[in-house]
Amino acid sequence: MATLSGEMAITQAAPAHILVVEDSPIMQDVLRQQLENLGFAVACVSTCSAGRQAALDGKYSCALVDIGLPDGSGLDLVDEFRALAPHMVALILTGKRDSESAIGAMRAGAFDFLTKPVDMTTLRASIVRAVSHHELLRERAELVQMLREERDQLKAKIEAATADIRDYAETCASSNALLHSLVRLTNLSSEFHTDEIWVRTVAEEICKHLPLKCIALCDIHRKEFLAAVRGDDGRIEAVMAREEGPGNSLDTVLAAADPSLLTQFWINRHTDLSESDYQSQVFPQSFWGRPVSTVGFYLGRGFIGNEGELEFLGTAAHVLAFEWHRSHMMVYAAQHASLGNIAMELSRGFLQSLTAMKMAADFVKETDISPDVYEGMEIIQRNADYLTEQTQLFNKLSRTRADSVETVRLDQYIAQTLGLLSGAIKARGVIIHTDFDTPGECVLLNGTALARTILDLVSSAVRTVNTGGTVHIHVEEPDPGWVSCRIAHNVGTVDLFGLPGATPSAVSYEQARDHPSFLLAQRSVNTCGGRLTLERDLGSQNAFRILLPKDALSTPAA
Repeated sequence: MATLSGEMAITQAAPAHILVVEDSPIMQDVLRQQLENLGFAVACVSTCSAGRQAALDGKYSCALVDIGLPDGSGLDLVDEFRALAPHMVALILTGKRDSESAIGAMRAGAFDFLTKPVDMTTLRASIVRAVSHHELLRERAELVQMLREERDQLKAKIEAATADIRDYAETCASSNALLHSLVRLTNLSSEFHTDEIWVRTVAEEICKHLPLKCIALCDIHRKEFLAAVRGDDGRIEAVMAREEGPGNSLDTVLAAADPSLLTQFWINRHTDLSESDYQSQVFPQSFWGRPVSTVGFYLGRGFIGNEGELEFLGTAAHVLAFEWHRSHMMVYAAQHASLGNIAMELSRGFLQSLTAMKMAADFVKETDISPDVYEGMEIIQRNADYLTEQTQLFNKLSRTRADSVETVRLDQYIAQTLGLLSGAIKARGVIIHTDFDTPGECVLLNGTALARTILDLVSSAVRTVNTGGTVHIHVEEPDPGWVSCRIAHNVGTVDLFGLPGATPSAVSYEQARDHPSFLLAQRSVNTCGGRLTLERDLGSQNAFRILLPKDALSTPAA
């Protein structure tokens, strides 16, 4: 029989495979002979089960399927072929000629519907079209697979080419998050906190980024220890300890050689942490070239910090140590100084500068200068003279005479204070309302110290009140033998010589009363025989009240 050179080249080296699913042996022989004559490789099976098994080989280009088979319907088998061999093209060959069977065959996914007895020309044409369709399906699948592989290869190349960029972006994002935490800590450091609150705050920020278990800080003298320990439940508890004398047995030479031994010693002594649960990053701290403390961070055992994370820990250690030492220095300063004392020390250098300014102005005036320059030198000299006078008055108010008995008048002290603060009062537009029921004359111990305290309190009120606000100063005799001075301002904050302003609901008055500056002012008033209190009335007025004996020598201390 002639080959189909016009429709399809079947002289190919590998002939197309045809699967015949037919239960009639006679029909199987006829179809095999005709298809082999056309150059196809033919395999015949008699049941649906055998057809499924044969389709799994994946080598058949098309299948001729009878509808009526011993173990099922050929239509169901054609539908199953789409999953078993997606590229195999199925044709229905049946003795049924009704349209319902033809429609069912098309719905099942058959490529063509042939009826018995089949015309060989029709069979040949249908088989050729089916094989051609199979080749198209196979080529399309190969093309899709090739495109997928090329897409995956291109994606891999893009991933490899952009890996450095993505790593850099992730590093930038991580660094920004760490930087924001440091900024928050720096902003918080300007506020007044107890050591326990501050070390917990630092620990909470670090826990947002790193698996922190403990922060430990100890001073260089091995006497004070401060720590924040994170429990298994995530809660952070502060630990504080102080030991006087040679209480710890850590060798001084070893501690100097390895600072981690110092923090480890305290952790073992005051916490329940086990050395097997963490690994440490220790940062010795020095200020002005002098070692002052050691800060250790104890993180999860598997933690390996990158350069940015270690820099973050180092900066956090410095912030923690700096604030810890600053709070200690502030308490010490509050015990030994006040605004008046500090300003008196500063004024000594200020007077020298004023003198130099006046001498320079005199020298310029003696040269041949224009009238405008001469007038400018005159203005400089007048201002320098005024500032010198004010500074000398300030020194007089700030100078104390220990254990001396002095007769003072509160109205005069207040007037001198308002004169010294006139520049600040005018700049802020603050209104000062004074109400003197009595001059407030008292016989006090260390009365000059009271003048300095009044200056501190009025300065705090002027600094705290809103721009254009009012400060009320009222002097009265609430009881025989006593004089009261009340300094009040209408604002919902408490300043206390640098304590950051906050709403009354955010800062308790108990905390304000414990502030070192307020404690110092209280001590100063107590040395005069009086008492200083902080009040807040129903109108949200904050007020300092000074209660003084009219005669401290004959009146019991308040």
